[in-house]
Amino acid sequence: MYVPFVFNVVTHVLDSLKEGVCSNTGPFCFLTFKSSIMFNLFKKKRSVPSGDPVKVDLSSQPNVLKDRMQRANMTHDETILADIPNVRIRSEVGIPVMYFCDSRDIVVKERISKGDGGAIPNDLVLEKINMPKGFMKDGWYTLKNVKIHSNGTMQVIATAATKFELVHKV
Repeated sequence: MYVPFVFNVVTHVLDSLKEGVCSNTGPFCFLTFKSSIMFNLFKKKRSVPSGDPVKVDLSSQPNVLKDRMQRANMTHDETILADIPNVRIRSEVGIPVMYFCDSRDIVVKERISKGDGGAIPNDLVLEKINMPKGFMKDGWYTLKNVKIHSNGTMQVIATAATKFELVHKV
């Protein structure tokens, strides 16, 4: 009777450790997954924590953002103010994670500084991108009024006017 429950808990913890979500491999690591375990075991809809920093991971597909930046004629060391349509936000172990797989072409609002013509880097960093209050469900959003910069890494940086516009809820 308890075997499927224990198996699901152990499987979830091991998967989370494998993904590098928990740096503590000791017995207390299990406690950090409490809310996610409850979501997964009882099939509750995921919710994205409001106000929490949004992260990217290996499955966020930064190569798609790089492609969108190239389509917008960006080069290395360039900075623009833009909207990124149709990014996906999904709660992974209680942490909001951004995915670019379904994103559309970047809408360039302003070219802040010119690039040097070099290649756009592969790595991606989000800076000060936090889930706003009221956006609690997984879904697709247009990320409006962000700075996008490429020097060493692709950087998506929040501005005072940055906001999430819901496109579609899961």
